[in-house]
Amino acid sequence: MSLGKVSIAIEAAMAGFESDMGRAQRLLEKETKRMEKDLAAIGAKAKMVGTAIGAGIVAGLASVATATKRAIDEMDELGETAQKVGLPTEELSALAYAASFGAVNTETLSSSLVKLTKNASDARQGVGEAQKGFKALGIDVQNADGSMKSSGDLLTEIAGKFAKYRDGAEKTALAVNLFGKSGAELIPLLNLGAEGIENLKQEAEDLGLTFDDVTANRAGAFNDQLDKIRGIAKGLWQQIASQLLPVLVNLTERFFNSAKGAETLGKFVTTAVTGIKLLTSVGVVVVGVFKTLGEALGGGAGRVGERPS
Repeated sequence: MSLGKVSIAIEAAMAGFESDMGRAQRLLEKETKRMEKDLAAIGAKAKMVGTAIGAGIVAGLASVATATKRAIDEMDELGETAQKVGLPTEELSALAYAASFGAVNTETLSSSLVKLTKNASDARQGVGEAQKGFKALGIDVQNADGSMKSSGDLLTEIAGKFAKYRDGAEKTALAVNLFGKSGAELIPLLNLGAEGIENLKQEAEDLGLTFDDVTANRAGAFNDQLDKIRGIAKGLWQQIASQLLPVLVNLTERFFNSAKGAETLGKFVTTAVTGIKLLTSVGVVVVGVFKTLGEALGGGAGRVGERPS
């Protein structure tokens, strides 16, 4: 092969190599851009996921805080109710759970227990109409040592007798006799019987729904501290208001004295009337313009729709 042919072959090979390199470079740039686009999309999705997770955590913490405060309020309220009823908080919390299965709310339960305690005390002294009800059921309001039975024990004992009675006017009258006006509402609870109520009280304890006086007192102390903090904030704003009141009174008096002058009031009325007239005039003009425009458009449309004669 001559030197010229070799040179031409080398040049052709180099040209092909440069062409292949160019294609490779373009392909590399294309793939790089595609990868950058994919990474950007992944980054955007990751950011969205991170934002969603963060929002979920915040919402979860808010829900936990709300649920915790609600539980504290309920324990505080039930602890105060237990004091009124004369029962340990643990016993009342278990009894409240059992009552819920008889469609009896805590307020009705507590008022009925208070009335039952009073009626038992009267019966113990041989007075009051309720002693007839206790006698009819064969229930002694006293323990063996002469002390009076608690309202919780009496309710369970009454339920043991009551569940055997047929529903009717006599049963309702007996419930009212022992528990007062709300006695009729307790019938579904009493119909559970002593065993049914005790089983539900045990279930409440197993589920962690009961709590003692110490816990109730802590819940009350916590809410008391919150009330004090609110009191501090209220007092602060009252002090700020008391400092600002003289200035505010002075400003309002100056405004009133300035506005009540006949000349000032007259200028104000004149300006207001002029403004109203101007707005009315503008409104009339605008309505007229739109009316004229509508008529023109309507006429034009009519002419377009006419057939040539």
